[in-house]
Amino acid sequence: MEKLSKSQILLLITIVILIITVYFIYLSKDENIEPEILNVNSGGTVLGTSTTTATIDLNFAMSGTLSILNVTVGDDVKVDQILAQLNATDLILNLNQQKSNLAEAQTDLDKLKAGPTDEEIAALQLAINQAEADLVIAQKNLNSAASTTSKIIDDQQSAVLVVVKEVLAAANISLQEIFDTLNYKGSSSNFLTTNTELLKQVEAGYNLALTKIDEAELAYNLAKFNLDGDFTDNQIDQSVTLTLIALPEVAKTLTDLIELLNFVTLTSVLNQTDLVILNTTINAEQLGTDLSITDLQTSQNDLAEIRATQEIKLTAASDQVSVSEKKFIESESELELKLAPVSQEDIVLLQAKVSKIRADLARAQTRYNQSILRSPIAGEIRAINFNIGEQINSEQPVIIISTDYSKN
Repeated sequence: MEKLSKSQILLLITIVILIITVYFIYLSKDENIEPEILNVNSGGTVLGTSTTTATIDLNFAMSGTLSILNVTVGDDVKVDQILAQLNATDLILNLNQQKSNLAEAQTDLDKLKAGPTDEEIAALQLAINQAEADLVIAQKNLNSAASTTSKIIDDQQSAVLVVVKEVLAAANISLQEIFDTLNYKGSSSNFLTTNTELLKQVEAGYNLALTKIDEAELAYNLAKFNLDGDFTDNQIDQSVTLTLIALPEVAKTLTDLIELLNFVTLTSVLNQTDLVILNTTINAEQLGTDLSITDLQTSQNDLAEIRATQEIKLTAASDQVSVSEKKFIESESELELKLAPVSQEDIVLLQAKVSKIRADLARAQTRYNQSILRSPIAGEIRAINFNIGEQINSEQPVIIISTDYSKN
């Protein structure tokens, strides 16, 4: 074997030293690995200096009340696992409303672009036909109601006039009895009294009652025979009103006459028996007059009630015609609008509406997502700082999670 030279030995020693130096440098670098820092999209922060573990503080991106908590301390969680959620009732309602609004607006836009279908046109034409038929029926009902109302009211007004005629006839009989009493057996000299003032009052009352009855009879005749029997409501009412004014005057005069009979001077012409008969007659007339007033008032009230009832029925029938006419016009207008050419302006407006609702929906979805806390990594729950029902704050993390990279 050839002996190495001195220079060769030195070279070999140098190479060995270099190899040993590189080896120790390599080991030293492995023992001083810099700790890894994680960036978490949800806003969590990585704490610690370990080379194999990381701790993250998790919080919501919005304030609210903690409603759902799906984990406990010590639980292992996966990436994107839902850990907790805030009360999101209003957010869900808003989100669903925006989805509904978008679906409705998109449907309207699609329909507008496509134009009316044959089925839609047929349905609108059917609606027009139905509205027209309803209008015809409503008009017939109105005509029938008007005819029926007129007959019912006319019949009741005729009945009232019959009562007016009867009570006026009875009043004239009462006035005749008053006259015959004051002119007993054809002469006023046969009716003597010691109360001349009351006698004058009875005579004045008789004349006033006679005038009022004449006015009532004139009104009755106008109501009954005006325009060949075609009387009006006002004439009927006038006849009843004047009769109800006249009858109390007759009744008052009869009352005064009954009082006057207490002051009659008996004679051979007007004896006690005659006086008793006069008292009986005049009292009967007074009672009859009171009954006449009651009967006429009852007839007047019945007429007013029938008029009101029939007016309600007639108004209802007339209102139904108005409703049917409006429906018919609206149906025709709706068909005309459907058949009209679609304007580009309408399409643009609907497209803008759809775009706005999409933006509103995106915002609603983002807000709802912010109410959910998800795990950004696979790891272990280290701490939970809030209970269900508590209001969270930004000062303290809701959940603290850690991960061990040596297991990955």
